[in-house]
Formats: sequence, structure tokens, C-alpha cells
Amino acid sequence: MTVISSLLESARMECGLTQAELAALAGTKQPAIARIESGANKPSLRNVQHLLAIMGKSLKFKTARLDPLESGVDSSLIYENLLLSPRDRLLKLESACRSMLELRKAAGQAGG
Repeated sequence: MTVISSLLESARMECGLTQAELAALAGTKQPAIARIESGANKPSLRNVQHLLAIMGKSLKFKTARLDPLESGVDSSLIYENLLLSPRDRLLKLESACRSMLELRKAAGQAGG
């Protein structure tokens, strides 16, 4: 089951419609609705909107800017690394790995 299939099935059930009733209203057959709701058939956005409209519902999209601190991702670091050549990225990674090994070694000696 997909997010869309779950959404459509929930909307249909909320409206008190059977798959056959929704199919009749949409001008299709019950097995087509069943395939959509099971996730076997991936409907187009237009078809999803059409089925929702039949049930008096709509699909709304909202964009939001993610706060890097909340998402745990610092996109500036991603962008900075994408500006590097593949070779320079590997060199930077090797340097970071060496630093980590040195820290582990130092921590082992300090705990010792």
C-alpha cells in the first residue's frame, strides 16, 4: 500500500462509499479502484484529484523550508562538498578518516 492508496481508501471510507459506488461515480469499474487502493496501480495526479473531487475532497500541497538544525542536516556542508571535484572529496574524506583514527587512538591512551 502506498501513501496515495491509503489516502484514497481513507477518503472513500470516510464518505461511506464502497469501491463499486466510487467506481460508478468515476465512470470506471470496481477492480480499478481496488488496484489503486492496494497499490498495484499507481494513478496519475490528475486521476487522484478526480477521485478526491468526486468525494468532495481535494489534495493540497504545501512547501516548507527545512530548518537545518531541526532536520539534522547542514545543507551548507552538502553544497560545499558538491563544489569539490570527486578527487578532492576523496582527499577530504581520507583526511577526516585519519583525524578520526588519531582521536580514537588518543582516547584509548587517555582512558588507559
